[in-house]
Amino acid sequence: MSLLLDRGADVNRASHRGITALVAAAKKRHKRVVSLLLARGGNANIALVVAAQQGYHGAVSLLLDQGADMNAVAHDTTALIEAVRKGHKDIVSLLLDRGVDMNMVAHDTTALIEAVQGWYTDVVSLLLDPNRS
Repeated sequence: MSLLLDRGADVNRASHRGITALVAAAKKRHKRVVSLLLARGGNANIALVVAAQQGYHGAVSLLLDQGADMNAVAHDTTALIEAVRKGHKDIVSLLLDRGVDMNMVAHDTTALIEAVQGWYTDVVSLLLDPNRS
């Protein structure tokens, strides 16, 4: 992979479906590849949404440590909303601990709305915990 990047491969080039190498690496849980692509200028915000959706705690943590904007809206959603939609309580907790804005609206929904609609009562409790504000 380094050879391709050294020869000018565009780290942020997307397929016709909008998938970049960093997004693919996050989906497949390839932490070393995620790290390499981030170091070469990969767009961390989209990858963060995908990693949160997949429940990949390691990649979410790495992406946040590398400066991904946890409140960024990517593809009409946020990392928090995607983690909630999939019921990934540990990812929701991580994002809340890092200071995510739980009231972000993306595509006419919020994390709390998604938690209620998904019957994720443990996630609703996390989002409504007054000690997390």
